[in-house]
Amino acid sequence: MKKKKFFWLNLIIISFICSLLLNGFNFNINQGIGKPVFAQNNSQGIVETGTKTFINQREINLPWIEWREGNQAYIGISDIALQNTLGVELLNSNNPNEQPIQWFNSYHNLPARFVNPYRYLDTRKLLENTDIVIERQGDSLIINTPNSRINRVYDINQSQQKRVVIELERPTFFRVSQARDEGVIIIEGQPTFGVAGENDDSSINPYNNTGALEDEGDRVRGAQNPVSGALFRVERNNNITLVHINIPAGHNLKVNSSAPNILFAELSPTAKVQKNISWSNDLSWQDKYIRLSNGQTFFVSMLKANLQRSGLSLRPIVSSNNTMVGTAPLRTMAQSQGAIAAINGGFFNRNNQLPLGAIRNNQNWQSAPILNRGVLAWNDAGNFQISRLRLQETITNGTGDRLLSDYINSGYVQTGVSRYTSSWGNNYTSLTNNETIIVVEGDRIREKTTIPQAGSNPITIPANGYLIVVRNSPQLASNFNQGQQLRITSTTTPPTMANFPHMLGAGPMLLSNRQIVLNGEAEGFSNAFNQQRASRSAVALDNQGNIMFVAVHQRIGGPGPGLQEFAQILLQLGATDALNLDGGSSTQIYLGGEIIDRSPVTAARVHNGLGLFFRPRN
Repeated sequence: MKKKKFFWLNLIIISFICSLLLNGFNFNINQGIGKPVFAQNNSQGIVETGTKTFINQREINLPWIEWREGNQAYIGISDIALQNTLGVELLNSNNPNEQPIQWFNSYHNLPARFVNPYRYLDTRKLLENTDIVIERQGDSLIINTPNSRINRVYDINQSQQKRVVIELERPTFFRVSQARDEGVIIIEGQPTFGVAGENDDSSINPYNNTGALEDEGDRVRGAQNPVSGALFRVERNNNITLVHINIPAGHNLKVNSSAPNILFAELSPTAKVQKNISWSNDLSWQDKYIRLSNGQTFFVSMLKANLQRSGLSLRPIVSSNNTMVGTAPLRTMAQSQGAIAAINGGFFNRNNQLPLGAIRNNQNWQSAPILNRGVLAWNDAGNFQISRLRLQETITNGTGDRLLSDYINSGYVQTGVSRYTSSWGNNYTSLTNNETIIVVEGDRIREKTTIPQAGSNPITIPANGYLIVVRNSPQLASNFNQGQQLRITSTTTPPTMANFPHMLGAGPMLLSNRQIVLNGEAEGFSNAFNQQRASRSAVALDNQGNIMFVAVHQRIGGPGPGLQEFAQILLQLGATDALNLDGGSSTQIYLGGEIIDRSPVTAARVHNGLGLFFRPRN
């Protein structure tokens, strides 16, 4: 009798475990039974993943996945791509395995699954009752929409209400691209009325790299009966319709789809919508309005993650793994390195594309701190510290002569001594005239030379050594000659920062232990920088062990926050410690393949950032 009882008990347990696996969840016993964590490919029946996509025969980049259940294959598309590229609105969600969406008259809870580094949504329910076809062909995803018609476009331009209304024949995919004072709604369909002329270029990109509108003379030349209003004009480009929206000063643009086949483009200071989405168990995305005691209200975008409880890790990311010289779009950097999420990082020189602040990765200084500025330091256990930081190296030869260096692999050019390692790249090109360069291989000086002209005669950096660069002080190098053995020691202030393997610096510090500690002058920032109002980004910590990526672009009807206002915003978000990052056009947050806080066409290239990565547990 007991054997039968145990037999049935074991059978029930085995069935339960199999059911969990079939539903695509992995479990970690350290996190507790029943808590889904980031799923792995081998438990999901995955057939193919990719980003190469064709929508109505035009190629775009859109992360997708095909998986199999029994004999049936299904397609999932990245959640942020569905929103940014196809016009599907992501609604509030407290369940990372299910995402509510709205698209025209369709409201569904789409099953969500994470396959590193994207979160995919099952498209089956989305395509119900439509003639849209999504299928995989080889390494490409093919999306074909029926030939929808745009029947009517008109605007409502009143003091209390500004709106452009687009009446469609049927639901179709659309996306929105926005510059400073104009947005474009790009619709998969053709108008039933005469509009501005054709453009044979099938790649729709109404903005150039600077965020300004391209010259559209070729598009409108010879146009018949163009349709326009006070707030819009309509243009046709092959099988696509572009509705250009004029955005009044101080206003934002929000495009919503609605029944029965209507697009509403709302223009108002408060057009942006608040949002709270559980992207995973330990990573959330929030958009919200924050009102300060001075009466000013700001729209804030934030990612919040917990490294102590999850399989996430944080790393500095740079534009190239081969050199510290260069910039790239944050989206490109994050995608190429497989980051789940990212935020722009520290300062850099836009002219020579060199770093201006601390970047440390796995104990390796890719760029040294400067000017006692604020730095975020952390380890893989999820322990953090935000502090102002100084680093000094002492280079000593066998007779006790010393060189003091404050800068490693730095674009911050000062009189004195700097050191460059292979983390800078394969070679170093002089940044000022008459630099004395000491080549050290192993721990011995191999040669010493002077480069008269900046930018000439690149010097190879030994893989097992470094370069000592002396600027405007040849006497400092006079006692260091070929064949001498060298020794390097370093100190940090505060000393505790030396224990952290990873760092990223910017500044100024904003919060420490829930107190505003803003002092831009102490960190070498100009008075103009300290006083300006601009788009801001920050990395912050709270008392729950979370790290926060925060971006703010505008107050209602006006410019972004000043540094003091930004510190107050972070306090309201629950931050205990916070560091200001590079701002202005550099400010941007990346999640799941896309920039989420601003239109990508207005986001500048950056030198470095902070990336969140999935870290499988052993």
